[in-house]
Amino acid sequence: MYKRVVLVLCCWLAAGCCALSAAVSPEETQKQNDFKKAYAAADKNDRKNALQLLNGLTDPSTLALLTSACNNDSDKDVRLEAFRVLSLVPARDTSVAQALVGIFQRIGDFDQKLEYATHLTNSKFKAAATAAVADWGSRLRYPDLIKPPAPPKNPPKSNAANKNQPPDPNVRINKEREQFTRAFGIFNTLTQANLAGPDKDSPAAIRKWWDANSAKVTAADNDVLAKCKAEDQAKQAAQPDQK
Repeated sequence: MYKRVVLVLCCWLAAGCCALSAAVSPEETQKQNDFKKAYAAADKNDRKNALQLLNGLTDPSTLALLTSACNNDSDKDVRLEAFRVLSLVPARDTSVAQALVGIFQRIGDFDQKLEYATHLTNSKFKAAATAAVADWGSRLRYPDLIKPPAPPKNPPKSNAANKNQPPDPNVRINKEREQFTRAFGIFNTLTQANLAGPDKDSPAAIRKWWDANSAKVTAADNDVLAKCKAEDQAKQAAQPDQK
């Protein structure tokens, strides 16, 4: 799935760059060149700072630079910052949102995935991000704590015997509950669903909410897309004829 999304993104970027490269403003071209010089630095903080040069730029060639940094930088913090900057692009269609989801779905580490999910909330096109976060959240667990057994009547007195006691399973369970709580909060922020919880039924509640609301979220995206297209057409029509 991820490879397919990336392939679609690459095709979109390539097509956009070919079609619009002549329309890139001199200002954006200069910022791209400044970025490339600054991003060549060995220090990760310098590369993170370089990404700020691309803030607010929208040409497909700029988005290709950000996507490359998301996927290929050697440092996870720089990759995350590139993702954040990409998520703030003032998108006029769903392409960037779909690209963000493709990158998000590739992340394996749970804590990193939470950070990426947080930035998915930045996009004004919500359907792809909501579908991805809902699918992810509905597969997590909020397990019940295990009631500890009653202490033995004659507990062992030696340190060796105490060291052989099995680890407390609630340590692992509490970590799972904490992780799910964070993911659940991101889902509620993204969707404004305000689901109650978290509890053991919350993963199923996420799935149920998305099944009931997916058509509405998709329709809202379509409304935003139609508005953007109308605005872009009006802006183009207002421009003087270049012939």
